[in-house]
Amino acid sequence: MTISNLCILGWGTYLPAVQSVPELIKTAGGDPTNYIKSGWSNVCVAQDADHPTAMCTKSLQAALGQTGVASTDLKLVICTSQTHDYIELATSLEVMKEVNASPNCVGFDIFNGCLATLIALELAKNWLNSNGGGHAAIISAERSAASIDRNDSSLESIWGQSDGSSALIVGVGVPQKARVEYHGTCFYSTNEMSGHMRRAFGGTQAPSAPAGQNPFKRIVRKISGPEMQKYFVGGYSKVIDAYIKKYPGKPQWLVANQVSPVVVEMLGLLTRIEKTKVAKTGIQFGHVGCSDIVLGLENLTSQGLLIGQGMVVASNPSCWGAAMMSASNPP
Repeated sequence: MTISNLCILGWGTYLPAVQSVPELIKTAGGDPTNYIKSGWSNVCVAQDADHPTAMCTKSLQAALGQTGVASTDLKLVICTSQTHDYIELATSLEVMKEVNASPNCVGFDIFNGCLATLIALELAKNWLNSNGGGHAAIISAERSAASIDRNDSSLESIWGQSDGSSALIVGVGVPQKARVEYHGTCFYSTNEMSGHMRRAFGGTQAPSAPAGQNPFKRIVRKISGPEMQKYFVGGYSKVIDAYIKKYPGKPQWLVANQVSPVVVEMLGLLTRIEKTKVAKTGIQFGHVGCSDIVLGLENLTSQGLLIGQGMVVASNPSCWGAAMMSASNPP
């Protein structure tokens, strides 16, 4: 069977109001002095009604409207959110209900941190190729900014996490023209880093928080700066090298998860892509999880830079990915 590239037809986003991270830190009783040297200055903070299902629905409706694809045309909906309205409830299915997707549409959620959208693209590409083509949606929403303890300096690495959502409309063998083509992703894992960052409560081992403790408490494993740099530089170097071997030609632009300004700068150096063609959306919105990829595509599009071969990179603490995408003409 011949495998066709996945066409990215369009996208939609929803971002709550932006707030100053240093001010949020001060309000929580923390000290922003060290953070402001290497962290994003702004994050989007969800309002009362901005739950993941509602935000995903807004983004998906915007993406469907932009592409002219009907919700009933979707054959697949994949949700990559880390946060959900309720435990053990698939956000994909809730959003399918909200947009009135066809009974023949299949929805499911996957969880792999900020790497999940690249995995979802690979799943959608193969799923649609194996099932006669058609349209799919990849959605994501995060609501965690207000629950992060910015008085706990051990969590400084996640103080720049932001709220918001996105939706991609993709297809194989469809009549609409692709804005971007997804070719494939190279992956690499380092098992030692699994569990580096997690929620303290909510699973089977600790289903609820003890009285007086923050139910949203997060744990970040202690690791030295040089050791963390070794893992991240090593992981990204592996997938970038694999990308270069698999996809001939120098990438002209770069979209990356906006973990921090330092990480984005490092990726620019590793890929040797011109600074002006590296999407840097964290300055305005902070790190919006999987939606950083969509925001990056939109950012480069608005500048007329989404042309030719490009690289999209993402990771969680223990797994990395580098995807090849291409845009033949300015969208």
